[in-house]
Amino acid sequence: MTRYLILTILLAATLYGQRNELSLQFGGTVTQRRSIAVPRLLQTLLGTDALREDNGYGGGIVYRVRVVRFGAADLLVEVPLFVVQATNTDLIPLIAQPIFGNTSGASGYITPGAVLRFVPDARVSPYVFFGAGYARVVEAQLISTAPIRADFVNEGTWALSYGGGADLRLARWIALRGELRNFYTGATDSGISLPAETRQRNTLLLTGGLVFRF
Repeated sequence: MTRYLILTILLAATLYGQRNELSLQFGGTVTQRRSIAVPRLLQTLLGTDALREDNGYGGGIVYRVRVVRFGAADLLVEVPLFVVQATNTDLIPLIAQPIFGNTSGASGYITPGAVLRFVPDARVSPYVFFGAGYARVVEAQLISTAPIRADFVNEGTWALSYGGGADLRLARWIALRGELRNFYTGATDSGISLPAETRQRNTLLLTGGLVFRF
């Protein structure tokens, strides 16, 4: 009797433990961060009609907990924390000086939300998600030569995240994850004097990683 009771407790603990997930994800962006149109009078001087800022690498940690299972789907709540690099490495000679600064920054996003995962007991489980929260947007410096300058921008704003992915179960407690996540942020001042403009951003991030279930 005692043996069966212990086995029942262990089984219940194991089943309960599978309610929680922690993933470590890393990858890069698949879209250009933004471009700023250069006034026509300055295009010849700068040698371009637009200044470009790119995204680079990105990664994050995602915690999820299962709220309810209905039929062949799970409803989970997630708390994701991601950091995405912003870079500018273009150089344009202007009187033997680079007009573009070789600079970088990193924006952070925390967007709690809901996840709908399908066929959770299958070897491959696809899912979709949506969340909303906060972004700290840091822009790479676009121009470093006086009198035309663009300073670093470091501003907080609202953010949405949405997308989908799939988990490949390797064992009961570990899986591989592939995910496509888009961050859409509120407007921020570009800080550039070309003209100054306010923009919202889509940052599309493709990541892969490991999922630990406990």
